[in-house]
Amino acid sequence: GRPPSDSAEEQEARNLRNRVNAAWAATEVPPIGWIFDRISHLATMIPGPWHGGGNQSYIEVCGAQDLAIVEQENVTEVVEEEEQVQVPLTWGGRVFSFLKASVLCCFAPPVEHGKEPEGSREGEEEGKDTRAVGEINDELVEVVMGIVRRPEWEVILDKDKEGIKIWRALLEPDLSIAGRPLGNAAKFYAVKASGFLEMSPQMVHKSYFLDNSRVKEYNEFCNEIRDVESLDASTKLTWSASARIGPFKERDFVTRVHYRTLSDGTIVAASRAENSSHAPASDNYLRMEMCVGGNILQPVPGFPNRTLFTVLTHVNPGGIADSRMGAMIMNSQADKGPLRFIQSIRECILRDTAAEERAEVLRQEEEFQRMLKEQTEIEAMKGNMARFNTCPAATV
Repeated sequence: GRPPSDSAEEQEARNLRNRVNAAWAATEVPPIGWIFDRISHLATMIPGPWHGGGNQSYIEVCGAQDLAIVEQENVTEVVEEEEQVQVPLTWGGRVFSFLKASVLCCFAPPVEHGKEPEGSREGEEEGKDTRAVGEINDELVEVVMGIVRRPEWEVILDKDKEGIKIWRALLEPDLSIAGRPLGNAAKFYAVKASGFLEMSPQMVHKSYFLDNSRVKEYNEFCNEIRDVESLDASTKLTWSASARIGPFKERDFVTRVHYRTLSDGTIVAASRAENSSHAPASDNYLRMEMCVGGNILQPVPGFPNRTLFTVLTHVNPGGIADSRMGAMIMNSQADKGPLRFIQSIRECILRDTAAEERAEVLRQEEEFQRMLKEQTEIEAMKGNMARFNTCPAATV
């Protein structure tokens, strides 16, 4: 006999898969499983009014373009519009409507390759700050330390056994990061993390942050990195690129990095986004911005070989991530990067400490063999039979 026909829900789900696959085929976005996983994780973040039933109208802004979902005779079209379009959704349930719109939103065309995040350069005159290098650096360090010391941080992770704590906070859009207003990037959380390192601040700075030689050992997202300009003895511009992560295209960014030692011995590496003719945007990457960042190495009184390490980061990833849905995904994962960063630095210290201990054992063994050889030669010169004593200093 004829197989039973699909239910209305099964037909609806199959139509959705077909529409999503068609949209996927026209993009560079990888398989949709990752996106569904992210959206499922975000379901708990949907505001209360979405949990009812019934048909609703919904406006979705995605990156630099809006998506209008137009249903006509079982065919869905994704249309680029210059202005917001209010479209009635006939799928039952507000939660499922939200998921459907969000899935298609993930397939929005990214910002033109190489284009900088929208709104990240508000108030700049052709992206160039004409102030003296030292003046900008002073303001940057003041802003970084001011953000770190704010009282309104919200704890999002407290790994007591590891001694790592992570906070998040939303910064105001008009906050000036040494002359660059935060702007639309304010929808992303700033994240602060801290933990102890078993090494002095000077050694941590010298071993891991003074140059780029070891960055890839503790930053798993760094695929390429190089210095492109030296502004003064303690300030440089660095270009860096990351590999593709999930549905997000490879990113690159240019960052101003300034190193400074404060009066109490604290070492600060303060950073922010910068424009450089030595590292222009290209089609190979989508330009993102490190809006503000800092690595703060603080001495611990009474423990000269210990550091209180604090990390501050606030990033605008650009492209399809620079949207309402992208911000939700990025904000829901805010604790992952800083946690892994501190853990990776600790792993580097453990490896280096073990290597130093092995090197010391080898040095002592070489010294022992040298002294033993000298004793043997002295005894041979005296005409005595050479004896291999366990202590080279033993007398005949």
